[in-house]
Amino acid sequence: MGANDTLFSNPIVVWMQRCGSYVESIPNVLLRIKHPTEFGEDTRGIPDYSGELMDVNLELIMSFRPTVIEITHSRNPLSNLNKALEHVEGSKVKEFFGRVKLLSLDRADVALSDLISLLQRISLLEGFSFSELNFSQKDWKLLLPEFQRLSVRAMDISQDVLNSVLDKLNVELVKLSGCPGIKISSIMACCSTFITVTSLIVQELDYTNDRDAEDLITCIEAKFPRLKTLIWDWSIVDPAVTFDERSRAVISGLVNLFRKLNLQCFVIVLYTPCNDTKYASGELARLLTEAELPSVQLYRFASKGLSKGHDNFTVISAGEDGETRTKVHSIFVDGRTSAPDLRYLLQLIDDFSPPLNPVRVVEFGGFDADEVRRSFSSKEQ
Repeated sequence: MGANDTLFSNPIVVWMQRCGSYVESIPNVLLRIKHPTEFGEDTRGIPDYSGELMDVNLELIMSFRPTVIEITHSRNPLSNLNKALEHVEGSKVKEFFGRVKLLSLDRADVALSDLISLLQRISLLEGFSFSELNFSQKDWKLLLPEFQRLSVRAMDISQDVLNSVLDKLNVELVKLSGCPGIKISSIMACCSTFITVTSLIVQELDYTNDRDAEDLITCIEAKFPRLKTLIWDWSIVDPAVTFDERSRAVISGLVNLFRKLNLQCFVIVLYTPCNDTKYASGELARLLTEAELPSVQLYRFASKGLSKGHDNFTVISAGEDGETRTKVHSIFVDGRTSAPDLRYLLQLIDDFSPPLNPVRVVEFGGFDADEVRRSFSSKEQ
């Protein structure tokens, strides 16, 4: 028996989301590459799907053809997977990665060579997301040719890659996230203008002073001159929403930005767990209405984990693009999340492809079946 036959016949233990059938046609598969001690959890360590360990083989895994790949945490087995795929027929590898639209790395200990090898196996990629990824600017320049070949359309960034990567791509959607996040000084000093970006989601920065929000507002027009959708997390102003002089000044700056760029969809996401913050958010919405922004609306929702009716977040939206605002409502309010990832946000720039959610989750922790079981069991003890 050859190496290829052995690879396909040997048992592999994966964690798989519970569902009615494991062989039926699946529109979206989320493949997570992680250490078995992290099975069944999101990157924050919170259980997010119901599932169990399953004995499968590589042939069954490769039949799933993922649309989303997530690589998380240290000790993930990406290197082992890459080495194994070297022994698989090229056409099968190409077919396996043929539907991938989104690649996400979160707190992942990944070698640059392994990431490049993975990217080279993908033929087209809509979105790339990363956080807590310790790559140098030299590393990012080595990754750039693959991003260009893949025609990446959306990036969720938490490190300053504005000049080295983003400026060299025709990205349409940018999300600014934390861990560690980009300093506003880096954005202001950036010599690039991102003329292809039409959607900007500002969720978190690497904060340096109390004027980060105001400074960001002043440079958005110059850096993103063709912006049509702006989603603004109020936590970059103040985690506790208040209605004071600074809040009025920030709203005034955002209203001016709305008019200068002729934004078609403008959204503010606020954490409002108590009556005081709910009142303050209502006053901010009133300011937008008084400024005559079109179609100002306010919605409240309870984040996942809380009972419906115990609303702790508020979304204020305005603008004439009703279709995009409907998508935003579905993502945030119906989805009960204040920080959606690209799996949900890609639909803001893609009217034709089906959404990447819901998904069936498959988690791969390595080829040593006994070790996978031991590691997973040690977590439950």
